[in-house]
Amino acid sequence: MSVYPQRITVQLFIMAVMCQGCFVKKSDGLKNSTSPICFPNAAPLLASSFNGPKAFTDKVLIEYISQNSETKGIHRYGAISLFYVSNGDSILTHLKRGVSQNDIIKIRDGSMIDKLSFSLHKPKVVSSRVDLNKIYKLARRRPTLFGEGDVAFYDLAEMMLNNMILEQNRNLNSKDFSELGFINTYNHIVAQALITIIYSDAIADSIACYHERIRSDELINPLDVMELSDVHIDNYVDMINNEIGQRLGIAISDFLFTQKYEEWNPKILAKVLNLIQSYFSRHFQISFKPFHPEDPQLIKFAHKINIVNAGVPIVLD
Repeated sequence: MSVYPQRITVQLFIMAVMCQGCFVKKSDGLKNSTSPICFPNAAPLLASSFNGPKAFTDKVLIEYISQNSETKGIHRYGAISLFYVSNGDSILTHLKRGVSQNDIIKIRDGSMIDKLSFSLHKPKVVSSRVDLNKIYKLARRRPTLFGEGDVAFYDLAEMMLNNMILEQNRNLNSKDFSELGFINTYNHIVAQALITIIYSDAIADSIACYHERIRSDELINPLDVMELSDVHIDNYVDMINNEIGQRLGIAISDFLFTQKYEEWNPKILAKVLNLIQSYFSRHFQISFKPFHPEDPQLIKFAHKINIVNAGVPIVLD
């Protein structure tokens, strides 16, 4: 079952150029190279900009993939693929049924037999549990572990929202400043970019899938694609922005680092966030105030990354 926007086929999405356009020369002392950074050419999506399913499916191809149902006579979908082309850049992302973030928490709180069975059937999830634990700490405010005023990914997104320089003559949609607007887009892309830089794009992709699978039944098996709710569109936008964030993280990592930094500092974090803002500035045509290494929140978050990577108790709630 597919919805084809503007008669664009899957083949055209896959064949589209992966990275074109936005190049920025290095001027920071972190590395002595003058090689360019290649940002994703695809524009980030705002869920607030879509007025219903028709507007969304005009931009994004949705394909639902069937699977055999355990219950005779009941049709069931097993996965969803989203295809998005923007500025000659193609984004392909998919979600299939599987382990969710809630499943991992339930197993953690379950019996020893539950844990053993899960380990045997999902060894890849178990093997990545340490990295998953670290990322969950970065994603949530945990003042009991990291002190008062703890900073999480969402706080960085809020800082980015506050850094926007809004021109008086610029007519912006007030809906874009709601929870489904800039702040949600910043949160997903910033988080996925940072996870990719600190760990890897594979880990970032796993985290995104575990989170989105919380609503997998609703997202993968809708009644009618032309009756998609705001919840569907919001989650589909998140899936695409997650992929953009991973690509952005790879580009920034290649641009700044010869290898992964064992320790972070506010200067590195400010540089990364300013590069992310450069990407948003290009596509949203909005200027941003820069992040500064002296900002207390950047100091706290850089320190938090180092504490988390040094090892914290495995708590996923």
